[in-house]
Amino acid sequence: QNSADNTRKVDLQVQIGDRLLLTDVKKAEDYAEKALKLAKKLKYADGQAKAQLVIGKAYLEQNKLRKSIDNLELAKKWAEANHDTLVLYDLYFQLAKAYQVSKKPTEV
Repeated sequence: QNSADNTRKVDLQVQIGDRLLLTDVKKAEDYAEKALKLAKKLKYADGQAKAQLVIGKAYLEQNKLRKSIDNLELAKKWAEANHDTLVLYDLYFQLAKAYQVSKKPTEV
């Protein structure tokens, strides 16, 4: 497979993972983890950030707040550097939810 096919595979795994958040959080996390692994191998930063966003969402749904915030913050660095407003919107929303759930942002 060529690089373009592999980046499409990462994007598809991220999309599937994001959709699965509504019905099967563990499967969503698995798809996003596979996407992250492949994105890192390909040095595909866009795919890596979007996979970390989905992983962060999955951890948030499982109430694993520290893991959620860690993944969301990593994705945020990429999104801010690349001015990806759609990803940033989703990231800020997810971070706000994580901090709201924790009620003590410094003790997550």
